[in-house]
Amino acid sequence: MMRTCAGLSLALFVLTGCESPQSRLNAPPHGEQAESPDLQGTYVYMSDNALLESMSIADYHFLPNRSILNTMGKQRLNRLASLIEEYGGEVRYNSNLDDDELINQRTQAIIAYMGEIGVDTKKSTVTREPASEVTNKSSEEAILIKVSEGTYRPRRNSGGGGSGGGAPPGVGIGGN
Repeated sequence: MMRTCAGLSLALFVLTGCESPQSRLNAPPHGEQAESPDLQGTYVYMSDNALLESMSIADYHFLPNRSILNTMGKQRLNRLASLIEEYGGEVRYNSNLDDDELINQRTQAIIAYMGEIGVDTKKSTVTREPASEVTNKSSEEAILIKVSEGTYRPRRNSGGGGSGGGAPPGVGIGGN
């Protein structure tokens, strides 16, 4: 009896314990895509145009209260470097900080990183500009803008009578 139970336990363990795990349904794809999406080139072109317009880096591209670039700052400078190499230009550092020492350290960090990735820092410069008013809006103002964004509000006619506008006489559904 003991031998039968041990044999059944061993067989059950072997049959159920050696299963491979099921694949996850929400697992991300691994490796390179076979082909890139059709619109990828358009989006890269649009993004590059926006970068060429601003050519800027801001306080959020640095670790808080430090002159160390974060990953997003490095990625942005890498892309700006390729655009500067092709078209020329200068990087604008937008900041609302009052700490001149930190601003100077961050400016030097930008120049140093650009030099590390191969940009001729003698030709391209970094200028400091105050951050635009768009970034200085309060959250209440941003919410009001977002709420009314894309909203059509037709003017109401206050006068009475008349046709009220619209199509000229004789033009319409069923026409004459």
